[in-house]
Amino acid sequence: MAREIALEHLLGTRVHDAAGESLGRLHEVVAEHEGDALVVRAFLVGHHAFAERFGGGPLVRALARLLSGGRGVEETIVPWDAMDLSDPARPRCTLRRDEVRRLTAERERSAGGVPTGR
Repeated sequence: MAREIALEHLLGTRVHDAAGESLGRLHEVVAEHEGDALVVRAFLVGHHAFAERFGGGPLVRALARLLSGGRGVEETIVPWDAMDLSDPARPRCTLRRDEVRRLTAERERSAGGVPTGR
């Protein structure tokens, strides 16, 4: 069943994993056109997503690294079907952090770093 949620209500909200741990803030939504519809494929969460939102260039990545206390820029790609949006004010990933990181690494290897959500 298709569901519509205003993106402005999601962007910047903190996303928690299945164990209740914070994955970071939702900064970007990856979507594709399917006919007349725009279909969400993945959600980008965390410092890397923040850097990508503002162009992702070296200066932006350095700023994100500085703001994150030197942890670097970490990307978390949450597949569309692993995001529980039943309460849009509190989006929740249905996977644990380690599962999301494993899927993110697999997607980057198979798609050349492009977050497709597939």
